[in-house]
Amino acid sequence: VEGLSPVERVNPEWSCGRVFSDASHIIDLFLYLIDSKPVSISAESIKPNNIDLFPTDNFTFQICFSDGSIASFVLSSIGSVEAGFERMELNFDKTTIICDDLIDLKGYGENNSFHEVSRRPDLGYYDLFNDFFDGLIENPRRIPVTYQRMLMVEKLSIIIDNLIFMG
Repeated sequence: VEGLSPVERVNPEWSCGRVFSDASHIIDLFLYLIDSKPVSISAESIKPNNIDLFPTDNFTFQICFSDGSIASFVLSSIGSVEAGFERMELNFDKTTIICDDLIDLKGYGENNSFHEVSRRPDLGYYDLFNDFFDGLIENPRRIPVTYQRMLMVEKLSIIIDNLIFMG
């Protein structure tokens, strides 16, 4: 993650809430891209024996969807800074999409190969606010993200966070 120093990667002050601060936007992206109902979730905290880390310093989760799609996410602060901090993988319809640190996006599969690299992570805030304000002008009742999806992201984030802390 751009701007995150090696000290901040393992500083407990920055560790709390990483599911909500770093992974919830990926959960939302999974829901948007897959557009199917989650049916199961698994999550694990990666705990090296020789390093004292907060459970959300290193974790992985996987969500299985009703259409058979699987989305997985890994957040790690124990590896090399050069390898990145967040990794997302989506597997669906003979296609795989891999995104590292919201900077490097690669696609593999039938008629869906692409590779994009950005200098900075784009969390979509600019587009979200533009859509919101355009909606206020055009149709005050339209919101860019449905209330149901917001609730689902919140529920999934809470479940994943609880699973990580339960071990």
